[in-house]
Order: sequence, then C-alpha cells, then structure tokens
Amino acid sequence: MSKETKFFLIQIIVTWFRIGLFKYFPGTIGSIASLPFAALIIYLGNYLLLVLFTILIFIIGVYLSDKYSKLTNKKDPSEVVIDEVAGQWLVLVFVPLDFKLYILALVIFRFFDIVKPWPIRIFEKKYEGGFGIMIDDILAAVYSILLFIIIQNMTLI
Repeated sequence: MSKETKFFLIQIIVTWFRIGLFKYFPGTIGSIASLPFAALIIYLGNYLLLVLFTILIFIIGVYLSDKYSKLTNKKDPSEVVIDEVAGQWLVLVFVPLDFKLYILALVIFRFFDIVKPWPIRIFEKKYEGGFGIMIDDILAAVYSILLFIIIQNMTLI
C-alpha cells in the first residue's frame, strides 16, 4: 500500500469520513455527524454496544490521530474529529434515544468541549499526540454526563 493510500485511509477515519475537513466548526459538525451513528448502534443493538464502540473509537482515535498529527506536522489538527465522536458517544450512553434529548446532549457536550473547564485544559496541555487529542473530549463528556443527569433529575425529562 502506498504512503498516499495509507494517509488517505487514516484521514478518512480521523476526520470521520472527511466531515472534519469542513472549513467552519469542524468539531461541532463532527459531533452532529456522530449522532445518527450512535442512534443506529443503540437501535440495532443496545447501550452496551454503544459503550463498546465508544471504547473502540477511543483506542483507534488515540492511535490514528497520533499518526495523522505526525504526518501533518500539527499538534492538534482541527480536522481531526474522531475525538468529538468518542466524546459525544460517551455522553449518549447516558441519554435516552430521543431527538430532543440528543440535541440537548450535543449542546452540553459542545459547551464543555469548547470551554474546557478545569482540569480539562491541564490534561490537554500535559499529554501530547493521540492521547492528548482524545482525552480532553472524554473529560468534556464526563462533565456533560454529570450536567445532563442533574438536568434530567431536576426536570424529570
């Protein structure tokens, strides 16, 4: 396999089928693009299957985003959105399969992924390569899950 083919295949995966190559808001678009996949996984399987796919995407994301980062000479390429997919899916493990709740989960996750409250920014700066690219989204997902559970218990949604 040629270097160009390998790069193309890595790019397809880390940009979530080239969604990350959109000029504006690639992270948000990547998160939006992850929603139907998560819904389909849950619909055809169950929430445990989504957990397994989330772990798999995280592992693949660490490995391939590290390779992509080195190939492109970029520390945290904005076009890499597999981290958003992993983070968004982790949040959706705790969200009922409902369009409105998926939108709420998306908004909450994007907020924490953009703002990066303590200690997310510390982890993002401490770790380099693929793990550094992926970990901040997983931590944003943890914050998102906690807020979603609080909202769910307050409003009984």
